[in-house]
Amino acid sequence: MTDRGVRRTGSVCAILLGISYVVAGLTYLLLPAEQKGGTLLHNPEKYLSSLAQGSTLLVSNHLILGIGALLGLAVVVAVSDWARSLKAGWMMWIGSLGYLGFAVTAVDNFQIAALDPMRAHQFVRADPVTRTVIAVTNPIISIDPQMWLSFGLTAIWILAVSWLGFRTKSLPGLHGILGVVVAAAYLFIEIGSVLESQFLLLFAAGVGGLVIGPIWYAWLGLALWKSEGASKT
Repeated sequence: MTDRGVRRTGSVCAILLGISYVVAGLTYLLLPAEQKGGTLLHNPEKYLSSLAQGSTLLVSNHLILGIGALLGLAVVVAVSDWARSLKAGWMMWIGSLGYLGFAVTAVDNFQIAALDPMRAHQFVRADPVTRTVIAVTNPIISIDPQMWLSFGLTAIWILAVSWLGFRTKSLPGLHGILGVVVAAAYLFIEIGSVLESQFLLLFAAGVGGLVIGPIWYAWLGLALWKSEGASKT
C-alpha cells in the first residue's frame, strides 16, 4: 500500500474512531446504574440480574468499543508511517504498545458482549449454588479487568503521538494539550476501577469519551490526511 493509502485509511479510521467514542460514551451514560463500571466494580448479583432484564445497551456499548478498537489499529499503522517520515524510530516501539492496547480492547469488549448476556440468563435460572459460582467468577470474564493494557497502553501511545507532533511542530500545540487530557481520562478509568469509583468512570466517559477524545482523534485524522508525504507513491 502506498503512503497515500496508509495515511488516508488511517485518517478516515481516526475520524470514525472519534465518532465511535461519542456513541460509546452516550450508551455508557444511559446504562442502568447496576450495569455501569468495569468487571471489578459490578455487584455480580445486581449486575447479572439487571442484565437478564435487558442487555441491549450494554452489548451495544461493548460492540462499539470493540469496533472502535479495530479502527484504532489502522490509526496506529498510519501514525507509525508518519513517524517514520519524521525519522522518529522510537515511535515504532510505542506503536507496538498502541497495537497491543487496541487489540486487547477489541478482544475484551467482544468477549464481554458475547458472554455476559448468556451468563446473566443462566444466573437468573440457576439454583443458589450455581448462582454463587457464576457471581464469584464474574471478574475473570474480562482479560484486562483493571484495564491497564487497554487504556494504559493506549494512553502512553496518545501521549507519545502528542509529544512527537509538538516537538516536530507537525501538529498544533493545542492538539498536544488535548492529547494529555485524553491520556489523563484513560488513566482515570484505570484509577476508577482500582478505587471502585463510579465518579471517576463517569467523568472519564463524559469528558474523555464524549468531548475531548473524539476531538483529538478527528483532528489527528485531518492531520494524517494532510501530512507531508501522504501523496507520495
